[in-house]
Amino acid sequence: MTSTQAEEMVEADDAELIRRSHDVPEQFAGVFDRYIDQIHRYVSHRLGPQAAESD
Repeated sequence: MTSTQAEEMVEADDAELIRRSHDVPEQFAGVFDRYIDQIHRYVSHRLGPQAAESD
């Protein structure tokens, strides 16, 4: 991913990133990166801290 692509992901809202990800799946990384802390907390709560930490 180029720095321009990364900048575009930061500027776009979630709905726009999801729309773009239909053609360019890497665009979904912007949504994931935006919510990584919340995703991690949810997984940790649902599956336990060990599962949330495993790769």
